Amino acid sequence: MKGKIVFFTGFILSVVITFIFAYQFEQGDINAISMYYVVFLIPILISVIPNSLYIYAISKIENKKTKLILSQIPAIILVILSLIKIPRVPQIDGSLNFVAVVGAIALGITNILWFFKILKPKH
Repeated sequence: MKGKIVFFTGFILSVVITFIFAYQFEQGDINAISMYYVVFLIPILISVIPNSLYIYAISKIENKKTKLILSQIPAIILVILSLIKIPRVPQIDGSLNFVAVVGAIALGITNILWFFKILKPKH
């Protein structure tokens, strides 16, 4: 899987997961859900870009077990960040814990999909 595919997969999953969480938190209020995108879209994009660059960098490694372990490091870091009380950032008017939770789920799924894609034998 190329870096662009990892980027788009992570971004689309992040957008979908943001919608699901926002829908649950706001009980279906479309105006509030759209505000989640206004506030959190750029921080989510900022978390997806380094992940795609990181996956591109570790794709050069030959050992598949090492690739699996290294590919899950961004998700583990985001899980740890989601458990820590992060102060509100006034510039984005929101909590970065939401971004960490969405990123942990989306990037974890993306990196697992990437790993299964490289496991398939090439014909």
